[in-house]
Amino acid sequence: ADGEQFVAGGPTVKNVTGYDICRLLVSSLGTLALMGVVTLRTRPKPEMGVWLKGELLLEEILRYCYRPASVLHDGHNTFVLIEGYEKDLQKESASLEKLGMSVMEIDPIIPPLVKGVLQENLSDGFLDLQTGAVYSNTPQEKIEISEGVKLLSDRIKNNFDPTGRLNPGRRPY
Repeated sequence: ADGEQFVAGGPTVKNVTGYDICRLLVSSLGTLALMGVVTLRTRPKPEMGVWLKGELLLEEILRYCYRPASVLHDGHNTFVLIEGYEKDLQKESASLEKLGMSVMEIDPIIPPLVKGVLQENLSDGFLDLQTGAVYSNTPQEKIEISEGVKLLSDRIKNNFDPTGRLNPGRRPY
């Protein structure tokens, strides 16, 4: 940690390298660098949202939805959240309803995000079809980190912080 400054990302992240540095720093839990200025760009809060339930595949949903906010699967049904302006949502939900999906009166109850769960372990929760994340109430077992991942993590740590000054003793795994 010699205090060298660098910039990663940009107004529109187009280069993969800059984006990967940002992701690496955020997931390092303060062990690789200090962030001085962080600019986060977010979308405005949507006017409204509608949940639909049915048996469509992700590919079919993406054909009829422009950027669904969430696409979840519970092993039997697919749940789609579309957000935006009422006029746009009416068109999108009508398209999905023609394909057999139905508007839900009550939003689904989504359990917490669980790390390190494989899709085949999904029993009482949801699989996010867009990201692969699993949401479940099932207690989580400790995630085993391979030696290769640990070695790679240590090499990255040594490159960014050779003297071990940043958050000593803390490991992101």
